[in-house]
Amino acid sequence: MKKLITLILTVSLVSVMSTAIFATQQSATDSSTQTTQVNAEKKVQRSEFKAQVTPLRTERKSNREENLALREQNKLLVTQLQGKIATIKLSESKLTAEQKTSLKALRLEVKSIRAEIKATAGQVKAILEANKVNLKNMDLAAVQAAFNQVFGIQDLRHQKLQAINDTLNEMIATLS
Repeated sequence: MKKLITLILTVSLVSVMSTAIFATQQSATDSSTQTTQVNAEKKVQRSEFKAQVTPLRTERKSNREENLALREQNKLLVTQLQGKIATIKLSESKLTAEQKTSLKALRLEVKSIRAEIKATAGQVKAILEANKVNLKNMDLAAVQAAFNQVFGIQDLRHQKLQAINDTLNEMIATLS
């Protein structure tokens, strides 16, 4: 009789345990399905957000490359200007007073423009650092606003670099 009661209790205990385990497995399966759906939705949102941000990044990079190209062009003009000055010194010809004053004024203009460019140093980096939070939160309006600030700074620098370029060309023309 003891064996029979033990057997019945064991069978009932096993059945209760297996029901609890099955219910736990079922709820785990349901929660993993929900998690998978949420992850899929987030992945779609991220890819859409990234598709909207990529053109902004591309434009920033192309603006930067244009400014670097202008800087290189300005370096070449400075080298050309230095060569003309060296040629004038070697030929022992003298500059007229008008040429000297014109060159001094143009040189001061270049210095002031360079100071204005230098005043914008670090601004783009600071904006992009602050923008990382917006990118993480996928806040498109804030990201676009930050990139518009960056574009404004880049445009200002481009205009100033172009002004330096024009001034250097004018200096070279004055020496010719």
